[in-house]
Amino acid sequence: MKIRLQYQILLLAMTTFVAGANEYILAGILDLVAPGLGAPVALTGQLITLYAFVYGLGVPVVVALTSHIGRRAVMIVAMLAYGLASLLTLLAHDFWTFVPVRILQALSGGTAVVTALSTAAALAGSRRQGRAIATVIMGFTASLIVAVPIGREIALRYGWHAVFPLVGLLSLAVAL
Repeated sequence: MKIRLQYQILLLAMTTFVAGANEYILAGILDLVAPGLGAPVALTGQLITLYAFVYGLGVPVVVALTSHIGRRAVMIVAMLAYGLASLLTLLAHDFWTFVPVRILQALSGGTAVVTALSTAAALAGSRRQGRAIATVIMGFTASLIVAVPIGREIALRYGWHAVFPLVGLLSLAVAL
């Protein structure tokens, strides 16, 4: 792959890393978030289910509705929305104020991931599509391996409200 193409694919992998971070981190800090939201762990765990549900049903709709818009614009807006949603977690002090934030995270993060994958495939061409898609997916996988333990450590040291805004700032950096 050419250097410029490699850079673009790595940036797409960073996009999926950041998007995956918020998705997975909640599971790693659930026991810390639940008391902060004043909800039982079992109910707070439903925020993970909600994310998956919205991601599975809502993202295909958003992707279809934005299919006439350029991929770059869709990805930038998705990452900006993702960053904003992540920053809004600072305002979530109970379960029900966290729900709409989680919905926005799922829709914007999922849209960014799907757009990153389709962009990687288009950029790489038919001979290198598999490699490009694998690299982008590696970003998503790395978020599970790296972001969850780091997110847990940050939450233990600074509180769970510190984790999501940090991911939000990363998503804003990726959007830029």
